[in-house]
Amino acid sequence: MSAGHDYTSPDLARSALVLIDVQNDFISGPSQVDGTAELLPAMARLLAAFRAAHRPIVHIVRMYVPGGSDADPPRRAAIEAGRQIAAPHTAGAAVPAELLAHPLDYDSLLAGG
Repeated sequence: MSAGHDYTSPDLARSALVLIDVQNDFISGPSQVDGTAELLPAMARLLAAFRAAHRPIVHIVRMYVPGGSDADPPRRAAIEAGRQIAAPHTAGAAVPAELLAHPLDYDSLLAGG
């Protein structure tokens, strides 16, 4: 390792924050990802820091229509069987309010906006 170089510390002046699938159904719902709920306070602090620094923030969300025609293979069978996972306009598809600057616009997201 070269002296004087730090290749692992973030460069906030050139960084963007990307949060993936931080939605209620994946936090404590039918497709829960263990450990996510415990990380929400840290995510909120990180979001606050990025907002204060005027840095880009991207929330990547999944939404599955009833019937599962747009679902990825690991979840398709459950949705086809009637399980509702991150369905548009439901509480399960929502990002927790403490992580958002404003509510999601589901119709715009579904249209690719």
